Amino acid sequence: MLRTSDAPHSLKEIIHKDSEKISVELMAHMRKNISYQTSFRLKSDTIDGASLFATFSPVVSSDDTLEEILMIAQDVSALEESKELLNKRVEEQTSINLEQKNMMFQQAKMASMGEMIGNIAHQWRQPLNAIGLLVQDLEDAYAYDELNEQYLHGMVEKSMNQINFMSKTIDDFRNFFQPNKKKREFDIIDAVNKTLDIVGQTLIKSEIELSVNRETDNEILFFGYQNELQQVILNLINNAKDSILEKNGDASREKWIRINIRDSDEQVTLSVSDNGEGIPENILERIFEPYYTTKEEGKGTGVGLYMSKMIIEQSMGGAFCVENGSAGATFSFTLPKETQAGV
Repeated sequence: MLRTSDAPHSLKEIIHKDSEKISVELMAHMRKNISYQTSFRLKSDTIDGASLFATFSPVVSSDDTLEEILMIAQDVSALEESKELLNKRVEEQTSINLEQKNMMFQQAKMASMGEMIGNIAHQWRQPLNAIGLLVQDLEDAYAYDELNEQYLHGMVEKSMNQINFMSKTIDDFRNFFQPNKKKREFDIIDAVNKTLDIVGQTLIKSEIELSVNRETDNEILFFGYQNELQQVILNLINNAKDSILEKNGDASREKWIRINIRDSDEQVTLSVSDNGEGIPENILERIFEPYYTTKEEGKGTGVGLYMSKMIIEQSMGGAFCVENGSAGATFSFTLPKETQAGV
């Protein structure tokens, strides 16, 4: 029992400083004749610093004057210790999960860098051949006494065009793989085109036809992370390419990848289909698991699709799915329009 005049003072003598505001809240409830429940810690020299859960009830006189406060308390120290232990374990596991997630991002990045080097090689092959031919032609022009100022000017211009193209290729790849730190509005069609600039020569070398079908000629504006979305599209195209090349059969058969883009007032849907091997039904549900891959050893990390799904669903609030069609697999993702700026 605490007397009205002594209640705040009595509590302050035994209550831990972290819980001192309880005294003020308690008296505010008591004066309104309202019961009050709360948890608080005792001082370390009081009952071994226990934690209590208490119910305070006002005791009033016949004229409704608050005379005393009835306190019924339960020692919940063990519960508080369990809660603190649980919170500590959650923090530790969260840290471990974050570390594993960062490791998977790094592995996905390294895999993308490997693809990037291969794509740069394909992009540079043609201009390097062109420069080589120009150098040979320069030697022939000297031998046949055709080397004059006009000829040199033309050779320099043609060579610089090829060199500038190669330099632009490096800039394109560097910008492509540089992560966006802030969301911004961008055109999804532009994101697709920039991805095709990166992977186009690889598909041509593999004799794979890629087509883009869109329902509108207008821009499709979206608010999000453009480079991350481009990496998702690149992952899907590379997976489609690998599936096509792994498929057994006539080497002269038609090989294709189709990108379909549908735009509505509420959402944008992009799908990547191919006529490759498809995905066996018994592993269809596992295809997005981290480190799970259907590729031969050394040819896949098993993190590309997992990271793509995380980017679409966690970073952009969309949905990611896969299904088998009549020709091969189709990966699709949907992005909600409400994530745009100003909405």
